[in-house]
Amino acid sequence: MLWYNPVRDEGVVEAEGGERLPVAGDGFAGGTKPEPRCSGTLVSFLVVDGRATDVTFTSVVEQRRARSHRGGYR
Repeated sequence: MLWYNPVRDEGVVEAEGGERLPVAGDGFAGGTKPEPRCSGTLVSFLVVDGRATDVTFTSVVEQRRARSHRGGYR
């Protein structure tokens, strides 16, 4: 998601290839709309007639980081 303007009820998403696609407020699945400062939010969507539709928010599972051992291994 690049941006969403709640006053205008529209936004823009960016496809994996870099193409920017407009999304209308009714293009969000389930009526759930993003917050205004949503740049970088991961979404999935369908493209119909050059517009994004059925936009859903993708949850990212944070990967666990390996712990560093200071002082060597026991």
